[in-house]
Amino acid sequence: SLHGALRTYAAYELGRARCAGWGQDTEEKKKHCGSSACPICYTFGYARGPSEEGGKQGALRISDARILLFPIRSVVGPLWITSPATLYDFCGEYVSPPDDKTALCTSKRPLLDSSGNKGKVNLGWLLIDAEEKDQLKSIFNSSAGHTALKSLCAEDVVKEQIVCVSDTLFSELVNSALEVRTSVSIDPETGAAAEGALFTYEAIPRATILWCDVILYDTGIFPSREHLDRWRQGEFEDKERHYFKQLGVKEKDVQKTANEILQDCSDYDSATISDFTTKPLGWFETLGVGGMLTRGFGRMRAVFMGDVESCRKKTEEERINSEKQSAGGADDD
Repeated sequence: SLHGALRTYAAYELGRARCAGWGQDTEEKKKHCGSSACPICYTFGYARGPSEEGGKQGALRISDARILLFPIRSVVGPLWITSPATLYDFCGEYVSPPDDKTALCTSKRPLLDSSGNKGKVNLGWLLIDAEEKDQLKSIFNSSAGHTALKSLCAEDVVKEQIVCVSDTLFSELVNSALEVRTSVSIDPETGAAAEGALFTYEAIPRATILWCDVILYDTGIFPSREHLDRWRQGEFEDKERHYFKQLGVKEKDVQKTANEILQDCSDYDSATISDFTTKPLGWFETLGVGGMLTRGFGRMRAVFMGDVESCRKKTEEERINSEKQSAGGADDD
């Protein structure tokens, strides 16, 4: 999972290998430290701490990754398809949905036999009518409230080759374009397939753009590097005493705890926990996420980090206000 991979890479980034993984207690591996002053356990939580009290929920929430732009083969080169529901789910922007026989484009580049801003578009095995739509183009070019989409589609090769199809057709095209792969594990003793090791799976294309919600519920009690350095020396202000109770650290153990954390996390220099959680994202591109990494699968690049939630709320308010103004104008007439 994204959460599990990010936890592992963050732990190795800070030199806290003990707090990576799911905290199994074996002869070779120890449970998670379970300290609320540990940047890994505080951020990602833990299922098996040092005591018998069980686990604790972390401050980070990561939703399932969803497809935003899906690459499709075409006679004019790769095109990226999306749908009205997909765009609305991502940024709250409403696009007039086309029917199953038409599509909307951000430019004339995908169009075949075009006349003006209309023509045909080839989407793999499908050829349908299409037209260039200013409304769709404005979503990716707008400067207000769509920072995420602008960042994702900064390159013209993507931005000018986006095609919006109906929600029904989008589902059909994605399912038909997924590559079905068969994998098998060979038993070295027999040279044949191991029992139960033959399976198939569907793989999304390399250039697929996905998105997910990353929510960091930080109440502000986690100590920064500045706090830990002072606490290590036994120095803390009276107003910081409430931190200790919320972190579950006794005041007499603060100096010891801070010293242990800084010894393990020698590279920890973040002012907030959100700072160090973004650094390991660069590991995704090289080491990947998920299984079968030895075959080069699961590698991904984080191309945008930002407050998408605020964009969604803003565009929703703008749409409601626009509808109210339109209704008001109709009443006046």
